[in-house]
Amino acid sequence: MKPFQLSPSEQRGYFILFLGLITLIVVRSLPEKRTFYDVSVYMDKLPSRQGRFTPAADSTGVIRVKKFEQRIEARSAPQIPEHFDPNYLSARKMYGLHFPEIWIDRILQFKRDDGYIENESYFQRLCADDTGMYQALRPHLRFRHAPIRRELPLVKVPNTDLNQAELSDLTMVRGIGEVLAGRILKFRNALGGFASLDQLSEVYGLDSAVVESVLEKFELKSEVQMININEATREELQRHPYISYQMAGSLVKYRNVHGVFSAVTELHELYSWKPDAIAKLLPYLTTGDQPGL
Repeated sequence: MKPFQLSPSEQRGYFILFLGLITLIVVRSLPEKRTFYDVSVYMDKLPSRQGRFTPAADSTGVIRVKKFEQRIEARSAPQIPEHFDPNYLSARKMYGLHFPEIWIDRILQFKRDDGYIENESYFQRLCADDTGMYQALRPHLRFRHAPIRRELPLVKVPNTDLNQAELSDLTMVRGIGEVLAGRILKFRNALGGFASLDQLSEVYGLDSAVVESVLEKFELKSEVQMININEATREELQRHPYISYQMAGSLVKYRNVHGVFSAVTELHELYSWKPDAIAKLLPYLTTGDQPGL
């Protein structure tokens, strides 16, 4: 073995010891990690009396704390644009400008009611609660010309009189398509108008649930078309859904023999006119001078 020659195990030991020393030196030389927001480490360096910071205080801690406070103030202060029109501010932007909530509610309600803040006096009337805030915003206010509003198309209001309703009015009822609506109109026109809403149940294909929906949306306001039994021909009479061919013939024959009817109740003399049929027809029949009875 040569002098000063280290064995492999001794070489490894010295190498590990050397690395440990280097690591320790590097770690001890690193600065202590502190965040900018950790203000507590500077509290012992603040001046004991209240007031503004002075150069006599320790510059390292005091200046950094002062910068921190300035950043917090700048972050919370509203960034008011040089000029803005309150008509075009969203609720979020108004919150960002620190508008009081009561201002925001009034402005949004005013805009929803199709209003336009035309000038400064309008804005002042809406936002006069906080004069200090208003005076701060006043130099930045600018009002454009009121926008030209397009004329909205007229929305057709549904006719609620069933005797005047059109196809489009009826199809607005859930469960009624164009086919059912057409049947209702055809039956109504043949009758000369509905005398009672209960007559809807006589329309083919109209179930009770749909009838209830119609009853909720419609009513009867206009009068029905009357039939003068002293003047109507056989053809005119039998066009009515409640008057059969035989009924029309017997009425005309009785009128030719006995003369004009003095009252509708005389129809009970006709063998083909049953009491229930006469009751259904009473709202539609007249003798001219004495309608109904």
